[in-house]
Amino acid sequence: MPLDPTLQKLLDAMPAIDFDAVSLEELRHANTANSLAQPRVVELPRIEDRHVDGVGVRIYWPRAEKAPLPVVVYYHGGGFFMGDLDTHDNLARTIAHQSGAVVVSVDYRLSPEHPYPAAAQDASTALRWTAAHARELGADPDRIAVAGDSAGGNLAALAALRARDTGGPALRFQLMWYPCTHIDPTLPSETENADAPVLPRRAVELSVDWYLGGRDPKACGAAPAYARSHAGLPPAYIATSKATPSATKASATPGSCAQPTYPSNTTTTTTWSTGSAPSPHTSPPRRER
Repeated sequence: MPLDPTLQKLLDAMPAIDFDAVSLEELRHANTANSLAQPRVVELPRIEDRHVDGVGVRIYWPRAEKAPLPVVVYYHGGGFFMGDLDTHDNLARTIAHQSGAVVVSVDYRLSPEHPYPAAAQDASTALRWTAAHARELGADPDRIAVAGDSAGGNLAALAALRARDTGGPALRFQLMWYPCTHIDPTLPSETENADAPVLPRRAVELSVDWYLGGRDPKACGAAPAYARSHAGLPPAYIATSKATPSATKASATPGSCAQPTYPSNTTTTTTWSTGSAPSPHTSPPRRER
């Protein structure tokens, strides 16, 4: 099955990137510029930027919903080295509009300036703040979900693990689009999708180098697959694509950890590409219900 036709047209229009010939600043600028060029998908009644416990967040409220609302803490993708509140603004708006939930989008620190565990720490900080201030936001502290795409899916899962291990907050759900659940260059999808659109293998290599700085991902717990146990976690929905290096990573998560108690539902499709979630006006995630 080919990529979604609309998404394929979008990818065909994107210039190929030589990740060894451009600077980190150029990559970030291009990523942000592409996002800002997209039309806004939906207007919401209230959006606020805040700094909470040292972490930037953007909070989105849906229209005409009766409080208290569920709340989604969202972590953007971008290989841990790019992406911000603006690159995923359309996606956060769409989630709030379609789910009727308050969305707290997290502007975590990026590598290589801030290598692991900075982003994971920020992910947990934002989640704890959201739980503590849920009622102030018009949200229900007993209906909190974490969500993210790509690197953000990694952070969502790590935040859920840390919440379980540190006494809360209790979570209802995890949503992960093509998440980085393993950091392992020997997985089949790493070689099968070496030339994948948006995120070829060279980009993955740079991302890992910048994020980990040579450390062993298993030893430092930089990916959720390496947790000792996946028991006691909330249900998870994991959507991935056979056309990305993360395909094997995400689909392998529950079984590879030998944890039958990991409550996940994994959908693998050939119609998506890494990076499609932030473009809800053109990509398959927008059309999912």
